[in-house]
Amino acid sequence: PVLFPGDVEIKQIARHYDGGHFLALSVGNEVYSWGLGENGELGLGDVKKQDSPALVSALAGKNVVLVAAGCGHSAAILEDGSLYSWGKGGYGRLGHGNIE
Repeated sequence: PVLFPGDVEIKQIARHYDGGHFLALSVGNEVYSWGLGENGELGLGDVKKQDSPALVSALAGKNVVLVAAGCGHSAAILEDGSLYSWGKGGYGRLGHGNIE
């Protein structure tokens, strides 16, 4: 079982198929991440492993409606249709117009 801080209720979990990292979306539209972070895929501002769910503060106050976990990268879709992506950008997988 995964314990979340306080009374956080989760409405969606996303994980990469290899189980390397996980994202959780709360009913309050907050995003939490944990797992391997060697590519920045956790969105926590570093490249360290995170053993328990941590709030992705860069998305605080955004109205996130969906999260996804890919191979070394992650993404979040906001209610207005905006897409946020972070982590390993090889082969242009982040959609930022470059390969970083």
